[in-house]
Amino acid sequence: MSETLSSACPLDCPDRCSLTVEVDNGRITRIDGSTRFSFTDGLICGKVRRFGDRVYGPHRVSKPMIRDGPKGSGLFRAVGWDEALDRIAGKFAEILAESGGAAILPVSYGGSNGWLTGGGLEERLWARIGATGLQRTLCAANARAGSTGVYGGLPSADLADVELSEGAVLWGVNPSATGIHLV
Repeated sequence: MSETLSSACPLDCPDRCSLTVEVDNGRITRIDGSTRFSFTDGLICGKVRRFGDRVYGPHRVSKPMIRDGPKGSGLFRAVGWDEALDRIAGKFAEILAESGGAAILPVSYGGSNGWLTGGGLEERLWARIGATGLQRTLCAANARAGSTGVYGGLPSADLADVELSEGAVLWGVNPSATGIHLV
């Protein structure tokens, strides 16, 4: 059965692209930009347009993997979800019993994991077990403090205002790859 669904881009960029996704028998067959969001107006980057290739690619890890050799050897074996989750829960229980929640330091940021790393489920889990707090990454708090000290904050403009500006300075980014709506 073929259907067309509305969705939103899962990548971590400010464009917030609206998507139209064609699905056939539960499998993505085509991804296009939707015109429902006027800022992006149907234009999406190549990364998202080819997201189906990423989802169904031959090298995608689709099952839990456990190291089956020395660290760095690249040797892993597939296991079932029950075994993987039991191992993780067991290791957490061991750490909590021996050292308490502060011995667990969750580090995340890079990636597009939606609710998993967007302040939803992840934060609830770490708070529940009393894990050591960290502001997203090892460098996020320092970057924010440095920017605030030098510039007085991390100011930002509404992306819709970019087209109204007489010019824009883009420093340390490649908008043709990561923010095509600024080009």
